[in-house]
Amino acid sequence: MHSNVEMKIEKIMNENIRPQLKEHFGDVRFINYKNGIVRISFEGACKGCPSANTTLENVVKKTLASEIADVCDVIAVNEVSDELMNMAKQILGKSKRSI
Repeated sequence: MHSNVEMKIEKIMNENIRPQLKEHFGDVRFINYKNGIVRISFEGACKGCPSANTTLENVVKKTLASEIADVCDVIAVNEVSDELMNMAKQILGKSKRSI
């Protein structure tokens, strides 16, 4: 179940943050909120972008903190998808057999 803060975060992301990122072919995914800290991951063109830290500070963190008093910090998490992880395991498995 989502808390009121989590619902507010999603609403602000949908209305204020995502439209800005989509202008640059990027997006953001809300991971969780705990003890004043919001964890997100950048997607699309934002993932791995050299300006991602600036976007995190000046767009995501600034917007969420100004709208929700309980938000103290926003952290971008770099996750590897399950699909990519499985592909890497297959490649590594094949390379070990050929040694």
